[in-house]
Amino acid sequence: MTYSSPNSETPSEVTPPKSKTIYCINPQCSHRENLEGATVCQNCGTKLLVNNRYQLLKPLREFSNNSYTDVFLVLDQGLRSKDYGKQKVMKVLKFNDNEELVRLFKQEVKTLLWVAHPGIPKVDEGLFNVNISNPAQSLSCFVMEFIEGDNLEDFVNKEGKVNQETALAWFVQIIEILDKLHQQKLPHRDIKPSNLILRPNGQITLIDFGAVGNGEWGETKVGSFGYAAPEQLAGNAVLASDFFGLGKTFVYLLTGRSPTEFPTHKINKKLLWRKHTQGVSALFANLIDDLMADDVRKRPRNIVEIQHRLKFIDLPKLVRREFRERLKAIMLIIFGSIVFVNNSRYIARGLDFVSLGNINRSLQNVGTDKFIENQLSSAEFFYRAALIFNPDNLASEYSLGRVCELAKDMECAEEQYRKTIENNNLFVLDFANSQDKNSQEVNPKSNPEAAAAAASSLTRLQILYQKPFDERLIRQGLENTQNSTIKATLWKNLGWWQFQQNQLVEAEKSLRTALELDENSTAAYCLIAQVTEAKQGSIDPATWAECAERVRERIETEPARPSPEELQWGLMAQQRLKTAPNKP
Repeated sequence: MTYSSPNSETPSEVTPPKSKTIYCINPQCSHRENLEGATVCQNCGTKLLVNNRYQLLKPLREFSNNSYTDVFLVLDQGLRSKDYGKQKVMKVLKFNDNEELVRLFKQEVKTLLWVAHPGIPKVDEGLFNVNISNPAQSLSCFVMEFIEGDNLEDFVNKEGKVNQETALAWFVQIIEILDKLHQQKLPHRDIKPSNLILRPNGQITLIDFGAVGNGEWGETKVGSFGYAAPEQLAGNAVLASDFFGLGKTFVYLLTGRSPTEFPTHKINKKLLWRKHTQGVSALFANLIDDLMADDVRKRPRNIVEIQHRLKFIDLPKLVRREFRERLKAIMLIIFGSIVFVNNSRYIARGLDFVSLGNINRSLQNVGTDKFIENQLSSAEFFYRAALIFNPDNLASEYSLGRVCELAKDMECAEEQYRKTIENNNLFVLDFANSQDKNSQEVNPKSNPEAAAAAASSLTRLQILYQKPFDERLIRQGLENTQNSTIKATLWKNLGWWQFQQNQLVEAEKSLRTALELDENSTAAYCLIAQVTEAKQGSIDPATWAECAERVRERIETEPARPSPEELQWGLMAQQRLKTAPNKP
């Protein structure tokens, strides 16, 4: 069994003590070992039976001036029959005169008492003080259960790197433990392999809660080198800071190497660790990369999102009640048969059985059918299934953003749109760096149309929710696509933003360009009505009538549903026309 704590060196392996030695609790004592049977320390005179109950059998890590705590394996010699003779763990704070350390120590005890979970150690005796006289001081202590087993750092050192099946089983357990903490708004702030113990029964237990925060926990700089998130090292820890350490932990488990040993990609700054693994799926690796994002906004937002993504990591494991009917559809699509999905009939679209790309496209097609039918859960399932067969499918990445947007999950939508744009740019740059400059080939991984559509959708959300507008996305999107409809939406978004900035001449020019590319752009008509009114200082009935008519047509035409802003502008048009002095 191993036990470690913040600022600890590599923890020592704990085995039942063979020597007849007991230890002194006094951190200032120069010779803390004593023979069994002694009642006071032979060096400093401190009583050896702590709190008239606990005998210190062995330190669970080497004594160090760099650590603010000592941790001991102890023998309970209390009067309670159920505890007598049991081995437990005692943690001792060495510096009671430091208010910040005392606060951290107390909140560790509070957390362990408060949060009950099989993966969190149980406190046996809460905070108590031990007075010593040489030198005179008071030591804060608490006692918790002895966790039998190896920590995951030692496990990998002994057994080597783990496979995906083992890693996923551990990952699920750790996520459940973190969920228990995060429900109380408590980050652990020191997730690393040596703080995770594997019990003989397979249960993972998270230890060392001295860095757990409550109150103004974000202001304390704690964590371990190589595993602490950037914002945490800056004293701005958040719940998602735990995800960073979690991702780094699984890099270690899956590669057998410290995450500090790996270089980063020159463009996207991601850790280059994947080639040192065996049998790790792209979806699991993608999740780990997202957990390790330096920018906290690019990490999963919460445990629920991580658990949701876990469902799609290993396709065979999707054979659960809620997915069985959909899996039947996938299998039948693969074999090019006429299938039934949720009682709806689908004819597979001429599959080439040898090509996973065609399977991926067929799954994407079914996802699109479901999206059009407003069956968002099913659409999401098929888009994610398509990504299993082709993780580089940017069209499915973009479509997932559309699903998130309709589900009113705007953070998810923004994340998917950004991922589509960034991955396309990455593929293009990689291709450009590796190919002859005169080559006319196209990188097969890139999808400029999907990236341009994502740029359009993302800039729209930036305007709609009054976030910083990135005009570069418009320019990049226009360069990436030849699709007139996508170009029209990009020009429309630019005109919309220019209108909000009171750049009326530029706005009208951009919106007219949008209509030249797509004469059916409802939003462009409605925005022109607003720009015209702003320029004239009065209602222009003709442009508002055009807006009202276009919105009405969109409402009556399926599946081209009007957007929320178009509906709002349609109502605005009706109000303007009611009050217009000269109706068209």
